[in-house]
Amino acid sequence: MYVVNTFVVVWVFVVGFGFGGWASMTNFIKQVDNFGLFAKCYQCAKPPPPPAFAAAPLPAPRH
Repeated sequence: MYVVNTFVVVWVFVVGFGFGGWASMTNFIKQVDNFGLFAKCYQCAKPPPPPAFAAAPLPAPRH
């Protein structure tokens, strides 16, 4: 019985922590490759407003 319990404990460590940790790290690396580790621009200056000629004309006032 001791051997069976030891086998189960070793199996949980190898499969659970070994393959689980490997899968987690693989997924983390894929996410970093896709999205990056940090934001591209944090607290950057806001972009300038669009030029006035690109804005839509104001509607005529109603009376």
